[in-house]
Amino acid sequence: ASPSFLQVTGFTKEEVRNLNQSLALHGPETDVATLGRIAQAMEQRQPLTVRLRLYKRDRSPFWSQFFISPLLSSSGELLNFIAVHTVLEGGEDDAPPELLVVPKSKFKAPKPLTRTPDVLETVDQLRQAMLLEFPSSRLGYFDEDFLVSIVQKKNFVFKEALEKLKGTARWRMSNSIDLITEADVAESLSSGDMFWNGFDRWNHPVLYLRPGIQDMSKFDRTTKVRAGEFRMEQGIKLMPPGITRVMLVLDTTGTGWAHLDTWMLRKAVELAHVGYRDRVERVLIGPASFLVSAGFKVLRPLLSQKVMDKLIVTRTPLETLLEYVEPSNIPAGLFEDKPNVQ
Repeated sequence: ASPSFLQVTGFTKEEVRNLNQSLALHGPETDVATLGRIAQAMEQRQPLTVRLRLYKRDRSPFWSQFFISPLLSSSGELLNFIAVHTVLEGGEDDAPPELLVVPKSKFKAPKPLTRTPDVLETVDQLRQAMLLEFPSSRLGYFDEDFLVSIVQKKNFVFKEALEKLKGTARWRMSNSIDLITEADVAESLSSGDMFWNGFDRWNHPVLYLRPGIQDMSKFDRTTKVRAGEFRMEQGIKLMPPGITRVMLVLDTTGTGWAHLDTWMLRKAVELAHVGYRDRVERVLIGPASFLVSAGFKVLRPLLSQKVMDKLIVTRTPLETLLEYVEPSNIPAGLFEDKPNVQ
């Protein structure tokens, strides 16, 4: 349970953990038909969002936006269910305050690369250690600019950095990243929901993601992840000298519950923590909604503080984006209402 849920309901974490919800949270105004829909969704292993009239510890009523979704393995086996209660203290359409995220370094320009003799010596040591570990592998991803950026990081520790680099190299080999071709993902990219467009104010390439415009009837999540990896590889090649990271902009306009795929969320965490660790400068997500809230609450326990510090989740994404990207570099139609193709 989130701190806000505990604060509003008056329950403690221990009480929620041992809660018999049918006795403690339900009451005279809790709709039995809605509870039946929840039970049916669980039986059919389908995601569902509903509004529920629930009761606090003192038995006063409140509205909750309740989301439930099956957590499936890569083979489709049911592992568990994810359930998220969002307390509706304000208007029904308002995003909860804890959803809005503004990183501490919002307006701070990235640190420029500095090639001192000591830095270059350490870079060479990292490169030699990687070649020793992977003598016959493609290591072009780990170019000098990228390794310099790693060495310049605050609290850099050689052994820890090397192990993370090795982890990324193993991930790239196990997923055959260097072998992806545009032909492999052409169909997935044809919807136009994932594209590069210009640079931010600090010359980072900007990748725009617009899941709300894709045809979900033709959606294949495995291919979509592959397409995302292909786009990231493209962006890395687009980087000007001295630039090692990209900016991501996720336009959530037009998304529905069909877009909230727990397997995809886990793959996103894998990409952030292993596959493209230290390759993303900033992630802007918006407009904030209850769908975004549900996805964010599922992801939050899985994200490191380092990744969290890169996130911006906002109700006003266009205004926020203008702080990072020149108006002439922002694609037309971004964050505008569009049909949600199911």
